Amino acid sequence: MSNFLSNLNQILFGPNGLNTSGSLVKSSTSWIIRRVIAVFLLGELLPGMVLGILHEAGIIIVSTTMLVSIQPVAVVAVIWLMRPPGDTSFGDLLPIDIDWRTFIRHTVVWGVLLRVVSTIIVLFQTVLGFWEDITNNPLLMAEEPLSALEITIIVFSAVILVPIAEELFYRGLLYRVLGRHFSFLSAMLISTIVWTVLHGSPILYPPIFALGIILVMLYESTETLWAPIAAHIGFNLTSFIFLWIMPNMV
Repeated sequence: MSNFLSNLNQILFGPNGLNTSGSLVKSSTSWIIRRVIAVFLLGELLPGMVLGILHEAGIIIVSTTMLVSIQPVAVVAVIWLMRPPGDTSFGDLLPIDIDWRTFIRHTVVWGVLLRVVSTIIVLFQTVLGFWEDITNNPLLMAEEPLSALEITIIVFSAVILVPIAEELFYRGLLYRVLGRHFSFLSAMLISTIVWTVLHGSPILYPPIFALGIILVMLYESTETLWAPIAAHIGFNLTSFIFLWIMPNMV
């Protein structure tokens, strides 16, 4: 039994298994808090605010496709533009080398596990009656009639671009920079709370918060941002399958 648990631990979290010591968050990074705040304001908040203002003014119609696509592109672009002097790439945030076999394994295994965790939390919320009469349910966007092109763009954005952008910022930047000023636990909680709140609907806060905590621990344990990116991609992929594909098959 102990060998099975040990092997499972290594499959999930890498050769060294689960690490909750917070050693990664204490490692050096050339980013400072001012640059992280600038990325947050210009990449996360500004695009949504501008689109909202233009939409209210009747200048532009904000579609689901536009919202899902612009946000992650803006975040990655601002991270690139705001990188510290002398940093010609994403540096230690996202190493160029990647083990594709491990990446695919994390995508599949963690995609399923995160889906299970999310489903259990949602079922618990349902039993408590939290999902009744929800008027601001972001999952309703799956019911919007979309063209094949729009679906393709959303899949590419939500399944690939969003995980890369969110992990770069929330785990790669915010979590690590906070760790230089606060404890491992505080850095994990603050970065996860910010990530959770930015997802909009309070009904999604419990599952999103749980996923954020798991992604931080996965990042700490594997010491590479590719691991939470892979897990995030797997989770978003299963979300697309359950919300778009399966309902249209019945």
